[in-house]
Amino acid sequence: LTVSLANPQHRLYFAASGANSPSIFRLDDSHTATSGAVDISIPGLSNDPQSNGPYVHGIAVNPDNGNEILVIMSNYNIIGLYHSSDGGANYTAVEGNLEGSSDGPSLRSAAILPIGATTNYLVATSVGLFSTTTLNGSSTTWTQEAADKTGNVVVSSLAARTSDNTVA
Repeated sequence: LTVSLANPQHRLYFAASGANSPSIFRLDDSHTATSGAVDISIPGLSNDPQSNGPYVHGIAVNPDNGNEILVIMSNYNIIGLYHSSDGGANYTAVEGNLEGSSDGPSLRSAAILPIGATTNYLVATSVGLFSTTTLNGSSTTWTQEAADKTGNVVVSSLAARTSDNTVA
């Protein structure tokens, strides 16, 4: 459950897991709307009854652009990170070098932090915090942050604040 603060304001993103596939929804004007949620689910995802399939673990929204989101999927042997710049009309897998194979880290949370003309993308994982300023589909390169200070610790949640560019 995430709400955009700007451009457009009051856009709510939320997800649900069902028997067939994970579902993602967008509700515009969420501060007044009582209906009208639009299904913006990622095409091609399905739940395999044997593995329980992927499920939406979180949705990060760019605080300066309510159309830009990162969707964090969880489970093993799946693509776990998707980006949309058009409010969920289209998605691109951006997991890159964090590939969700059996030996890749699990993805836990994400944040989008615009600083000036640069947009920083952050992903919390089971082996630390990773970031990039360039999303390039499956070739996205994520770099570990503060490896010399925190090492390979589990980062289970993440928050970013634009007022002072703080990440916690």
